[in-house]
Amino acid sequence: MDDKITNKKKLKEWIKADFDSYNMEHPIAARFTFGEHWEMFAYMKNLRYLEYYTNKKQRPWDKLFRAWYWIKHRKNCKNTLITIAPNTCGEGLQIWHYGYLIVNPEARIGKNATLY
Repeated sequence: MDDKITNKKKLKEWIKADFDSYNMEHPIAARFTFGEHWEMFAYMKNLRYLEYYTNKKQRPWDKLFRAWYWIKHRKNCKNTLITIAPNTCGEGLQIWHYGYLIVNPEARIGKNATLY
């Protein structure tokens, strides 16, 4: 997987592909009722922002954003027991449930994959 998120346009495309993979009928209701799909999508969205701030040309303030998303990612990893290294998964990734999932930083998972 040579494709990485390096600009805002690609970031939005990847987040949309991740969102579409969950087929949420009422995403706002899922967010406020703490539906499992919303939690997994929120995990993926934060991971995509972390990838963006890791891959893009760095300006001084980008290091702060990268640190912020890294801290959120580590918190999400602890809460969901899912650890996915940045830049390992393609767009449209779908995770069905949380709990004991680790994706090695050397692994490459293509687009539109589903992890159970």
